Amino acid sequence: MTFRRVFVIDLGAMGIGESPDANRFDSVGADSLGQIDNAMPDRLTLPTLTQLGLGNLRHKNPLKHVTEVEKPLGFFGQIRPANENNAFASGIRESWDLTSEGRTTSAFDYLAIRHEQVLLASPLISYLSNQATTKRLLVHRNQEALQLLAAEIGEGNYRLSYFQLPEFQQDYNTATAAELGDLLMVFDSQLELIMQVMKRSDLLLITANHSVNPENPDQMTREYLPLFAYSPALKGGKALGIKKSLSDLGATVLENFDFAGLGPGTSFLSELK
Repeated sequence: MTFRRVFVIDLGAMGIGESPDANRFDSVGADSLGQIDNAMPDRLTLPTLTQLGLGNLRHKNPLKHVTEVEKPLGFFGQIRPANENNAFASGIRESWDLTSEGRTTSAFDYLAIRHEQVLLASPLISYLSNQATTKRLLVHRNQEALQLLAAEIGEGNYRLSYFQLPEFQQDYNTATAAELGDLLMVFDSQLELIMQVMKRSDLLLITANHSVNPENPDQMTREYLPLFAYSPALKGGKALGIKKSLSDLGATVLENFDFAGLGPGTSFLSELK
């Protein structure tokens, strides 16, 4: 099935365990989410993400405070980044560009060309500021971004809305793992409210674009990234497995809007059923 509106929440830096090529990036043993979990004994509670399947996603390497659920509400998987330089903006480019080298037509551009309304809300790094979109919103805090998202779900007409949560990205420079866990719990509580007001014709995708060691914010790590998909129209969720590139995200969005087969990514839209 296809969806009238697609909302993408980008958590920024949120790794969930070392990727197969971790040794190439000095990241053997990296597990950003696991470090957050360990830093918050008996305090990390993520009921909404748990219901979406976070515990199921980690069944081979369980978190101490997040359990598996028998019937997850969401579709859950993990993404292995494919970019070669593992730099800050590489994951965003990998998600939305249709080729890997240089400035290129992006998924945002294709939708804008066809006069589909696109909304970007982010700290506006240079890559996003160059995209052909209907509207850009500068956001500095997670709360600000999530309030805008809730308002857009309630009344908006943008076909694609992409929201970056700045604090998961920016606060890695100064926050402890426990403080990042606090941010994650606040996000989890607000996510529940967002899901409650979604329409049956809406699709929500949640992921991250890179990972950083919470104990050493100067160290970019090479980790799997989380992937969740949810719609009120989908009855229950299941595992999406491992996606081989962040470009699968852009490919899925494009297929939903009748732009299938562009670029290197593989759409998982047909798996959402």
